[in-house]
Amino acid sequence: LNVPFRGDLVTVQNPQNIIFNWTPRHINAPAVQYEFTLKELWDTGMDAQAAFLASPPLYQTTTFANTLHYGPAQMQLLEGKTYGWQVRAFVSDGITTTSLFRNNGLSEIYHFIYRADCPPPRFVLSEAENSQTVKINWQMGEHLRYRVQYRKKGYGEDDWFGLWSQTNEAVIRNLEAGTVYEFRVGGDCIPLSVSPGGGEESGEGLSFSPIHEFTTPSEDEMAYYNCGIPPEIEIANQDPLLQLEPYEVFTAGDFPVVVREVFGSSGYYSGWGYITLPFLEKFKEVIDVANIVSEVDINIGKFSRIRVEFDNIKINTDYQLVEGMVETSYDPNWSGIVDVDQAIADIGNLLEHLSDELNQMVATIKENWELNRQVDAAIEILETNLEGPNNGLTDEQEDNIRKFISDRERVKQAIIQEKEKIANGERDEVIKQNLASHFVDKEETKSNISKEFEIYHCDSIVKLDKHNDILKGCNKLKLRYKKEDSTATKTVEMKLKIIPRDEAEDRFFPSKDSWQSVKYNEDWEVEFDSIPSGKYLAELKLNDSIYKHEFRMQKECTSGYCCEVCGRDLTLTLSRLQEIFPKNKNLTQTQATLFSDGLQKGEFNTCKKQVHFFSQISTETKGLEKFKESGGYSFDTALAYHSNKTKVKEVFIKQSFFDENKHLEYFYIRALKNDTVAGTHLGLNYKTYKNGSNQLKIPTGNPNSKKANKDEKGVFIKVPYPSKEKREEKEKRFFNIIYAKTNGNEGGDDGWNYRGQGAIHLTGKEIYEGTTKEANKIFESESFDWKSNPENVSKKDKDRIYSAIAYFHYRYKKIKSYSDGIDRLQKQTTKEVSYDVNGGNNGLSHRQEEYTRISNVYLLNQCK
Repeated sequence: LNVPFRGDLVTVQNPQNIIFNWTPRHINAPAVQYEFTLKELWDTGMDAQAAFLASPPLYQTTTFANTLHYGPAQMQLLEGKTYGWQVRAFVSDGITTTSLFRNNGLSEIYHFIYRADCPPPRFVLSEAENSQTVKINWQMGEHLRYRVQYRKKGYGEDDWFGLWSQTNEAVIRNLEAGTVYEFRVGGDCIPLSVSPGGGEESGEGLSFSPIHEFTTPSEDEMAYYNCGIPPEIEIANQDPLLQLEPYEVFTAGDFPVVVREVFGSSGYYSGWGYITLPFLEKFKEVIDVANIVSEVDINIGKFSRIRVEFDNIKINTDYQLVEGMVETSYDPNWSGIVDVDQAIADIGNLLEHLSDELNQMVATIKENWELNRQVDAAIEILETNLEGPNNGLTDEQEDNIRKFISDRERVKQAIIQEKEKIANGERDEVIKQNLASHFVDKEETKSNISKEFEIYHCDSIVKLDKHNDILKGCNKLKLRYKKEDSTATKTVEMKLKIIPRDEAEDRFFPSKDSWQSVKYNEDWEVEFDSIPSGKYLAELKLNDSIYKHEFRMQKECTSGYCCEVCGRDLTLTLSRLQEIFPKNKNLTQTQATLFSDGLQKGEFNTCKKQVHFFSQISTETKGLEKFKESGGYSFDTALAYHSNKTKVKEVFIKQSFFDENKHLEYFYIRALKNDTVAGTHLGLNYKTYKNGSNQLKIPTGNPNSKKANKDEKGVFIKVPYPSKEKREEKEKRFFNIIYAKTNGNEGGDDGWNYRGQGAIHLTGKEIYEGTTKEANKIFESESFDWKSNPENVSKKDKDRIYSAIAYFHYRYKKIKSYSDGIDRLQKQTTKEVSYDVNGGNNGLSHRQEEYTRISNVYLLNQCK
């Protein structure tokens, strides 16, 4: 686990914003998911791990990413409370037997204190004084003292070194030259009597800044830059360089110059390029501060990569400047400085995480296409996958690639370079690892490629990693071991293990303990009782070696509801619905039938359209479980979502609203619900909310035992938690304000009646009416009237499901005026679909996670 660290103080933010991050430790394990669990630790007097194990989950979710954003949409955490968290890694498909995790995939348990009055130190900077000494500075705050921690990059949680400081700076000494270090600064907010040792070992009581990095200069680098003093360099070689090309590098004194444009020959050249100043990269923290202060993004590349020009300079055969001057120049647009090599490196980083796209990219370059067509294909591949939530790139790398693909000429040059590398054999290993159909040696971490093994379904070759049609009347798999230079009399001992998807028992052929002797170049037939559709893992044991590979068998779709791209049966079964919504334990066959019928009539006729549909409704309904928008908002959350609405400002954002306790008619007071002594009326903490030049003092909704209300005998006053009727009345008041003039609402109870409901959470009278008309067109045998009966959208399965299907059509035809309607889904990213369906990017990261997860359920990468 990375952040929050064990024992950290996490500062309360408005709106709630906590980032959890962890590092995967598995290698080559496909379809790994993470179950994130957050618990409140009630008994802070006992060991945090024991308290975690004894506590019920407060929040639990599953994700494919290794970062989780806990924001305002999640349950609000309470100030002053201690929370623990843990992550479990697991493989969901149950096929890949090698993807097993120690300790059932469970990580360590970390805990943190959630505090509002202890922000971490800000504006943390580092400055190298020499190759072994670095000074750390930060902005002073209301902390008792500070703790600076540092370690070599890549080391673990137990490898921090630390030193204390009473001021806003500290000096780290005895470092190694030319080494990358990570560091952070923690502010101590808890008196030492409360935090024994002040967090010396555990970090208890310290609120830490994010982790920063610095690189100590090498011994040579310390003497490398002597700004303003011309270096004394004697160059004996005066032989002129006959030809200088773009992207070649020559040295001018100590500085390497990358050439971008060049004219001339026979040693004398004019043009321009750039030099890179590595020492300026060390001031990235200064740029980060400038970004915060100026509220704009400053490109560090502008300061570390300097444009230079040269006129009639002489270059020798050692690529050294021997005559003339290289001068820096100012370019206000800073155009043309993106390094193609760096962009290609970033693309490589992207494609390391996207093996399918690497296949596409290398295959595209290998194809004997006209060059411009290759450029178009490469740009399309990269644009599509830059939108992926788990592409493994930093923001800077994504920006580099976007700049790169915005220049067709630059992409063309990169493809020309790649074609040359492929022709020279420099990409052979990449192609082998990612393109060849092969068995993999189980004993090795890398692929053991063999073209000597082939699997046939009767007489059709089985395409590995692709789907294969199951032929009617054929129930045989054939395995052939080819050896062109061997005679037919030679034999090899082998056995085959087949693991069909959704079957509990593995199948061994000829049996679990025996071997089958098979002649070279002849078929060994394995007869199944039946070959069901599904994904298979084949393991082949050949003498002492074990190979494996996955493939998919698929029956011909005869249901009439088939994917128009790959031909799969799109009929929804209960088991498939349970895979799509794995946490929902109340799914029924009736729901599966309604989805199948509705999606078919609604022309969701490809795997990708269904994946987009389910990823959206899963996010809206929390896994098809919440069909009504809850009104249990805190003031902070309500303002975060709705502060742009005039009516909201008129009602909520004024001091009298809180001074006269009018807010109690709209917002829950969490003290009544979360108090450890049930029903006890505790006092409330307050904080300041800024509204332009005005400031409001508002209750946070969190209990404060020091302000607890007691009677004359000193006994806590008991206040019953509001009844269902009273809670519903609060919600009704709230929605009538929030949605007063939204999507065709006209006031009165419209906000309540037409709040978010159904599988897609329709919101607003106009949306209910438009969706009704679209549904009655699509489902001709039905007669819906959701404008007159909006409650049906949340109460009845058919109304819930059909309204969501009709809503997609309504958005894409009526609101967006798309001529291709929902066919547009086939070429859209999750971000684009979310914007079209939801009208914004609310919950985008979760929608992207759901799209990735459900794509794996559908094996969408094999729908080709």
